[in-house]
Amino acid sequence: MFNNFSILSELIMEDRLLASKFLDKLSKVYRYVIQNFNRDTIPIGGELAFLNAYFYLMEIRYEGALIITITPELSKAQGEIPPLTLQLLVENALKHNSFSEERPLMMSFSVEEDYIVVSNTLQPIARQVISTGIGQRNIMARYALLSARKPIVEQTDEVYTVRLPILHNMQNEPNNEYSDY
Repeated sequence: MFNNFSILSELIMEDRLLASKFLDKLSKVYRYVIQNFNRDTIPIGGELAFLNAYFYLMEIRYEGALIITITPELSKAQGEIPPLTLQLLVENALKHNSFSEERPLMMSFSVEEDYIVVSNTLQPIARQVISTGIGQRNIMARYALLSARKPIVEQTDEVYTVRLPILHNMQNEPNNEYSDY
């Protein structure tokens, strides 16, 4: 949050129109977090709308060092996932990888069978980041409470991939408030 406020402060001095758009996306991101904090699941479309607003903030922050691809099939996918799961995977990728405009971090979001597949290039940072594994454990624990199907984590020398089960027939009411991101 503080990093985003610092960026906003700089934008206000440099480009008021861009600062206004950044503030709009920032407020939508935090509204989504607050409104969905106690929900077990969220429709995929709502989560992707939130993720697009979050990506906007990250694109401004990292200036061309982050390249995101979301397949059309995922955008049309039906079902639900725990809220903020995709954003948590983005944060983990940003935390554990080095990237620049010359060597961007590439992330892809797609659907295969009944899973959301999130992959990023593996470009470990030079200094070892001490990982508590809390993010990944959080995702696993949330799925364990909701389904017998577990996320699948795969890693090669070049790519880190997490496959998130798409959940169906959940009891939450659909929340389509976020399609305007």
